[in-house]
Amino acid sequence: MVNVFTSWIGNPPEPREIDTKEDDPPLYPDVEGIRRISKKYTGNDVTFHFCCLKKYVGQYKKALPNMTIVPIEDQFYSAGMRLPKQTKPSPNLSADVDYIIRQTIGFQGDKQINTKFLAMVKDLWSIYCIWKFGGYHIDSGCFPGPEKIVFPECTTLGVVGATDDFLLNKDTYNYSVSTRSGIFPAVFFKSSADTFQHKAGLKFSQKTKAPLKRMIDVWAIRGAAGEKATEVALRTYVNLWFAIQEQFVKNEEAYRDVLRHTVISACATGIAHKGSLDKESLMPGKLNGRVLEVPSIKKFGFKSHR
Repeated sequence: MVNVFTSWIGNPPEPREIDTKEDDPPLYPDVEGIRRISKKYTGNDVTFHFCCLKKYVGQYKKALPNMTIVPIEDQFYSAGMRLPKQTKPSPNLSADVDYIIRQTIGFQGDKQINTKFLAMVKDLWSIYCIWKFGGYHIDSGCFPGPEKIVFPECTTLGVVGATDDFLLNKDTYNYSVSTRSGIFPAVFFKSSADTFQHKAGLKFSQKTKAPLKRMIDVWAIRGAAGEKATEVALRTYVNLWFAIQEQFVKNEEAYRDVLRHTVISACATGIAHKGSLDKESLMPGKLNGRVLEVPSIKKFGFKSHR
């Protein structure tokens, strides 16, 4: 049985007209996609899950009666605990992810959450979700593509790998990142390394070529539960997040940009951690057109988190 997850972190979105080249009524654009994908899927070997904050579970159960609703806050080792202030990663990866999400959006209890970085939190949560449960995590703005929808079994971390000609032959590099609490390895595209250096003040050393040779994106990822490559990606995200907190990032947009590169660099590190790429590491897709060939889905951007 293959698990397929999508997530909405924040208040349920308002219904409005959406342009998916169909004659649609006003819909909840960021949750309608998974409903259509599950409806079009014809097999019996996939379980669809919708992840949301605990206080909205009841609403989504009514909207998505045929799906398993997953309360995000309950999925951590440290769920319900008071977490002490941290300045560096701990040995507990689950607790670190919980800490980062709490610090970023403040999702405890009935507090009003901080909505400025919900999309970035979704990125971190999606990696954690795959590491914990295994399967696929697809963005909430994904809709069915024209071909048959299939979700093959997956054994290692996989991300969308560009088939666009101009996004091929992009070099990546192994770096050592120096922080106050130590040094850790990470893989960066040149643009990501420049962003971390110029906008977040990170210090790098030991630059060597890494095996990833095309651009990637993370609006669809897959992997097996507890698999090493996903664990490496998750730990790299945590390491980079704490390294960023040590620096002074000039403004909110710069911080957003750094976090966008954080998830890409984390996944690049995960899929390249053995020094080579597994054939399952890249799911072929057009990044420019936001189309994934298998399982045949298209990503729409509704900007509801902005």
